[in-house]
Amino acid sequence: MTPMQKPDTTPLRAALVRRMELWMAAHMPWIWLRCEQFQQGASAALDGRLPAWLRVKMGLHRMACRACRKQERYLGQLRQLAKSPLDEPVALPPATEERLRAALRAAEQQRRNADDQRLALADSGPGDARGAR
Repeated sequence: MTPMQKPDTTPLRAALVRRMELWMAAHMPWIWLRCEQFQQGASAALDGRLPAWLRVKMGLHRMACRACRKQERYLGQLRQLAKSPLDEPVALPPATEERLRAALRAAEQQRRNADDQRLALADSGPGDARGAR
């Protein structure tokens, strides 16, 4: 490694965070949340439905866990996208629009053919030669 390169501390940091998480979970379970518990509460936290003590526990976990911070940020972005109304219709490229129209026409034609076949079978009746064996 050259003097200008920084050592990769990501595996070391992950190991330290994991050790801290295990120690906190074992010695202070009333303070520390595991990642699974944090993720279960993240959705409720976005809705604002968490009691104060759980918000504090989640804040402590959030400070220590990069993965849960990233997960929570992602959930927040999804929530914003789900809430934002579409002000104007989405414009499709002309080629895509034509493919969709062609597929819809083909599906409609198949439905009509199937309906015609059912009507033909219903009209044939039980005494018809096509229906008898």
